[in-house]
Amino acid sequence: MVASVKATLDFIPDAENTNIGVITYSNVVQFFVCSGGEPNIVVMGDINNPFSAVPKPKLLINLKEGREQIEAILDKAASCFENLGNYRSPLAATGSCAGAALRSAINLLSADCGKILWFLMDIPSSGYGALKSRNNRSLYNTEKESSMLVPDDKVKAYSDMAEFCVHERIGIDVFACTQGDVDLATIAPVARMTGGEVYYLSLIHIS
Repeated sequence: MVASVKATLDFIPDAENTNIGVITYSNVVQFFVCSGGEPNIVVMGDINNPFSAVPKPKLLINLKEGREQIEAILDKAASCFENLGNYRSPLAATGSCAGAALRSAINLLSADCGKILWFLMDIPSSGYGALKSRNNRSLYNTEKESSMLVPDDKVKAYSDMAEFCVHERIGIDVFACTQGDVDLATIAPVARMTGGEVYYLSLIHIS
């Protein structure tokens, strides 16, 4: 996946006016910064009240001037996730805090316009925007099957984030790279309302 992201850098227009930042997540949120040397990681464990733990000038790197730094950060991110245990925190429950990572990215871009590419490998299960799978096979081919295909009205985080992004001129593309349930019905508004797209890659295999 990192190789694919790196390959797209060649096709981003107006590179001299494009800044890129990398935020990842497991059960905590990780911010990648690079100030001339080896990329460093800032970990944020408060996934229930997420914020941008790194100032914008330190996280965002100009694509034309800092291409090598961006690629080094992407390589560092890939190597980190070979061993998730290094970045697990006692402050957060085990699970995916994808919603908190998205909220952090939105906070980072507030007061500016921008674009977020949000990659999902599993359902957001902990922290801000946590969801529970509603995929119940016993409801297949019954009148209640449609209840699994509408947004979860008990979780307002994604519609709230979408409304905020519209005001702040932030667009979000969602890449659901999983064979499991990620509750796209509930998550999709962050793309639909911000002019983004949802890409569902159900047969992807990570090796």
